[in-house]
Amino acid sequence: MPKTGIFQFISGSIDSALSVFVTGLSSSIASAIEPLVFAAVTIWIIMFGWATLRGEVQEPVSQFAIRAFKVSALLTLALNAAIYQANVVVFVNGLTSGLVQTTMPGSNANIFSAIDLVDTKAYNYMHMLWERGTNLFPIGGYADLFSAAIVLFSAGAIEIVMGGLLSLAKVAISLMLAVGPLFLACMAFGPTKRFGEGWFAKVANYVLLIFFLATAAAMCLSIYSTFVDRMTAASANDNALGDAMSFLILCGTLVLVIVQLPGMAAGIAGGAAISGGTAITFVSLMSRMLRGNGGGKQNEPFPKNGAEGGSVTRDRPGNSERPSGGGSAPTPAYQRATIDRLLGGKR
Repeated sequence: MPKTGIFQFISGSIDSALSVFVTGLSSSIASAIEPLVFAAVTIWIIMFGWATLRGEVQEPVSQFAIRAFKVSALLTLALNAAIYQANVVVFVNGLTSGLVQTTMPGSNANIFSAIDLVDTKAYNYMHMLWERGTNLFPIGGYADLFSAAIVLFSAGAIEIVMGGLLSLAKVAISLMLAVGPLFLACMAFGPTKRFGEGWFAKVANYVLLIFFLATAAAMCLSIYSTFVDRMTAASANDNALGDAMSFLILCGTLVLVIVQLPGMAAGIAGGAAISGGTAITFVSLMSRMLRGNGGGKQNEPFPKNGAEGGSVTRDRPGNSERPSGGGSAPTPAYQRATIDRLLGGKR
């Protein structure tokens, strides 16, 4: 069966759309922030001169020269869209491609093509089981058909998780590059420097995530090639259902590894990880709360055994009064005196 190349198609479509998006948005942002940056530079020069006049700067000439060089270099990248795109965007994309190329098998440096190879391996094995099952149906072949469904579900799950995280990382890093001029301008000034540092951390996070996913894709391709080839060669003698369950366990293990990669990348570079775990946790908590508030006596705020509330009754003539709804513990002396005084006043 020929390959569908669905993930390469997705990658090409995303790259084509994002390249135009990054170019257009970065140019617009560079033009929009230019008046604000010029005003900020003017204020900074005035404040530096005022600090020099007050004697707060020990070496004004050298400090101003060093600081002015840093500011001019950052603002040149931030305000000139052509320079920004030719240096920052090309550098980040080249770094990502170089890291991916070091992990991909052979000369194939496209991570999405590796996922397509994984898809082809799984599809060929699933198609073989399906054809064998349909040939025996309805007399037999039920195990082969069920095994084909398991292989289809397992392979689809791991491919969707890996391809989805890759697509999300590519979109996220493109968004960061599109708004990069704004954060490079923030890097030039002390009060806003932390925003630029956060931008650098996010870009590094997404670059590392793509690198880790490329490593996982290469690992999956190697494992798939060995495992599927072995199952295909021994399919005539082995139990197809047992092989399918083994394939399901393999895919589940790889999925557990893959979903931890965003957290690993975020832990190294800093920032929040790309993951849907927060949303899943939120939905789980909300459903638990709804189940808890759905009714039932266990959620009633007050017990309804006997008199409602904490009404005061007399137990017996020899004992003092005590609240009947408050339990069987004896009433302290100071409370008994107060209750007797209150009840005595009502007589």
